[in-house]
Amino acid sequence: MLHDVIEDSDITADTLLAEGFSNKIVEAIVALSRQEDESYLEFIDRAASNELARPVKIADLRDNLDAVRMSLLAPKKATKLKEKYAGALERLNQPMPSAAMLGQSQGE
Repeated sequence: MLHDVIEDSDITADTLLAEGFSNKIVEAIVALSRQEDESYLEFIDRAASNELARPVKIADLRDNLDAVRMSLLAPKKATKLKEKYAGALERLNQPMPSAAMLGQSQGE
């Protein structure tokens, strides 16, 4: 799947740009790729901040939460992942503050 291509292969953002993908699409794909130095919640918040990445990540998590898929896992693992993904979905479904609101809250 395209949303996992940077995370799951040797393909980079530069490769995607060279292949003709738009900056907007590549930025969304980068937002959907967890960085080595970030926590899971930092990653989710970064994905949520991109208008294209947010609905893709929501769909990805819903797919990951599929009952059939979960039934294939050990019960403890399934429970842990359900909690993790449900928390991520809750964050992704919250409205994101606008850039103007962020500036105001930081005293700018």
